[in-house]
Amino acid sequence: MNFLNRFENFLINELNIHTSQKIIVAVSGGVDSMVLLNMLMQTKHQIAVAHCNFCLRGEESNGDNELIKLFCNENNIQFFDKIFDTNSFTKENKIGIQEAARIIRYEWFNELLANYHFNFIATAHHLNDVTETLLFNITRGTGISGLHGIPIRNNNIIRPLLFATKDEIIEYAKENNISFRDDSSNNKNKYSRNKIRNLVVPVLKEINPLLEEHVHSLTNQITFIEKIYRSHIEEIWNSIHIKKNDTIEVPISELIQLHQLPYYLFEFLSPFGFNFSQTTEIISSLNEQSGKRFFSSTHLLLKDRKSIFITPVLNKTSNEICIEKGEDLITFNDAILKIEYLNIDTEINYTSNVFYFDLDSIVFPIKIRSWNNADKFVPLGMNNYKKVSDFFIDEKLSLIEKNEAIICCSNDGNIISILPYRIDNRNKISSDSKNILKITFVGT
Repeated sequence: MNFLNRFENFLINELNIHTSQKIIVAVSGGVDSMVLLNMLMQTKHQIAVAHCNFCLRGEESNGDNELIKLFCNENNIQFFDKIFDTNSFTKENKIGIQEAARIIRYEWFNELLANYHFNFIATAHHLNDVTETLLFNITRGTGISGLHGIPIRNNNIIRPLLFATKDEIIEYAKENNISFRDDSSNNKNKYSRNKIRNLVVPVLKEINPLLEEHVHSLTNQITFIEKIYRSHIEEIWNSIHIKKNDTIEVPISELIQLHQLPYYLFEFLSPFGFNFSQTTEIISSLNEQSGKRFFSSTHLLLKDRKSIFITPVLNKTSNEICIEKGEDLITFNDAILKIEYLNIDTEINYTSNVFYFDLDSIVFPIKIRSWNNADKFVPLGMNNYKKVSDFFIDEKLSLIEKNEAIICCSNDGNIISILPYRIDNRNKISSDSKNILKITFVGT
């Protein structure tokens, strides 16, 4: 089977791409992308070309653009190009040049797909790229997800040359007189990937000339293993966590039974933005005092006495949320409130973070919010109103503690408690109480 036949076979049988689907080809002007463009032109797909000018190589970058634009004009191919200020994007986001280029080009590719109603973006990654990616990920440290190389398809991104080596691509270009431009930056060992490509891979190929094929075989096996691994992780996670509204509870007793807990917990928590280092700290906290908090960019994890709770990080300026009668778990800012509805015969155990109310004295829904200067209530043990601001002064609360205090109001407008400090005297349990509301305050 010749190279073009292998390409067409890969499109149909591996990528499941059919001729009715429209493809935008990402073309840099190098040999890989120009070969990809040439081969797709020989299929019956409707194609267009997208070229990114990252403004990193001066006139060289402009020359790439001119080559591709001229080629598209001569062959009546729709052409999209865009100039990016990659250096500014890199500085603003404090990331590397190559990472910046990857982010901005894929954002643009997705815009093109949406705006011009194409089905796929095709990139010219090949087997040598798989080898370099695997070695790069191993070098900088990775989990199992970094060992499967480059997927042949990722949503609307397809990689039709992932059956071929660089040598095969170059040979095809020579045989078919395909024009292309060399990127001089590929020969400079400024970037880590270039060092791997130019210095490490040649040594490994001296040991085994079939390096790319063997790495490809390995990544295919790892991809299969990862599917089994992910299925197992999902099964365990589903069996131990409890989801209530936006809050997830995981009993500590379930976690500590897991062999190799650091790896399990990392897989459980990474979707919420927690890294492996934080996972280790969280495990160390499991036997410590309740109330320890850990933050990712999107979530709060709070360690309680018997469980860990994971909840989205809410804006501290949240105005107000309501507790409907029957709800049993809510979050506000960084706090978690566990709510129970009890009868009068229930044993009462007063602790610093547990509050009991005469349920029938409260008009639902309960509204919770931050405090304001107009707030006043009747503190437990008193008969007269007191301004909340004065109560804070008497309790010698810090500014942070004041800001984190939670005001709970009955729907009639009366404050029933300031958590985690005091309930209102009008809502205390008395000899006439028949039903009890219990609220357990789990840290801010």
